[in-house]
Amino acid sequence: MEDYRNVIQHKEANIIGWITFFTSIFIIPIQIITTGILCYKINLLKKNFAYLMITIEGFLFFSQQIVHFISSIFCVFDWKWNISIEIFMGSFLNLVYNGSIFLSLILSINRFFVFTNIPENFKKILKIILIIISIVIFIFNIYLFVLYNNYELRIVFSYEYCYWDYFTHSNNLLAFIENRSLIFSNAISLILLLIILIKIFLKKAIFGTKIRKIKRHEYLLFLQIFANLIFFLILEVLWEYGMLFFPEKKFLYSIINYIWLLFASKDCVLNLLFLSEVKYPIISMCKKKPIIQPSIRPSIRPSIKPSS
Repeated sequence: MEDYRNVIQHKEANIIGWITFFTSIFIIPIQIITTGILCYKINLLKKNFAYLMITIEGFLFFSQQIVHFISSIFCVFDWKWNISIEIFMGSFLNLVYNGSIFLSLILSINRFFVFTNIPENFKKILKIILIIISIVIFIFNIYLFVLYNNYELRIVFSYEYCYWDYFTHSNNLLAFIENRSLIFSNAISLILLLIILIKIFLKKAIFGTKIRKIKRHEYLLFLQIFANLIFFLILEVLWEYGMLFFPEKKFLYSIINYIWLLFASKDCVLNLLFLSEVKYPIISMCKKKPIIQPSIRPSIRPSIKPSS
């Protein structure tokens, strides 16, 4: 195979590599702590579907962070991977990114079921449809993972500009379908969360001051919607129309790549700050006196759900 990596790295790319490196060093321990605490709560994961999905999603985000961290090391020190390993890592990064997007959609649907009065029979039908769609999506993404390990459809790291390069996908039908399915999943997830948020505030406005006080999980829901909307707009606008802002496109995808890392990092930070099942154990470890955590009912939603 031809070695396409005999290029001279730009100084700006090295700076981006260092920024990615230090961001990863900061965020990876937070991801390990938050996901590790949830893994320790086996009974909670057995009783609560949402927490199980959040934990699995944590592993997917962690995988993305690790790949970005390793690639930043190779960028700043101007090292080169074996080409086959690099292609595998690019395909793996794409796989776990897609997985995190579709899991976010499942979590949004789960919350929608909780917050809306959908008839049980209709809800069961929707769940069956969702399971079938999830199986199809899983098989499709495994197929893409295998397909993208081929040299002709490789996802490789650009040492020249410090980003994961999808240049071989520009005229590929499957890659186009994959991209549109991700946009659709993100859009549906945002719409469902917006409906939930509107329903919450309408309920408070109708039933008066007794329930007008905003709860912590409602604050987090607002942050979740805001963060998802911002990242969705930035990533999609830059991906589709970035050449209008960066005509030469030199560092357009370097910026997208870094935002990609931030997207994979936002959940663990929000979990650390707002998720009681994560926050209270950490506070308890930092103090001699143990903190009593609020009791959790075995429902299908977390008391405070993190952004996705």
